[in-house]
Amino acid sequence: MLLLFSYVLATTECGLVKVIVDGSLSERRNSACIVGAVRDCCGEWLGGFTMSIDVSSVFQLEPRALYVGLQFAWDRGFRSVAVESDNALLRSGVTVDSSFAELQLAHALCERNWNVYV
Repeated sequence: MLLLFSYVLATTECGLVKVIVDGSLSERRNSACIVGAVRDCCGEWLGGFTMSIDVSSVFQLEPRALYVGLQFAWDRGFRSVAVESDNALLRSGVTVDSSFAELQLAHALCERNWNVYV
């Protein structure tokens, strides 16, 4: 289930938006959730998402959050994006080839005609 929150038009004074993503896995409950927010250069909230997902490992969780966050920003017309994540693997893995399908999808999004800073 994907919940999208309201958002404003894709115009900001500085042009750059920050996409903040994170994920949480509860092995005891066998459930996972990803969340994301988009903020402009002044910190104003532009939109966000939360999604319950099925994952087989923790290594799929944060890359899925990254992919959904990038897709969320792209779909809303943002073309200059800085990604923030607390996961070091994401910060290095999105720019190189990876065996994780989620990172491959995120990498393909980064190759589109926009500026993505990880």
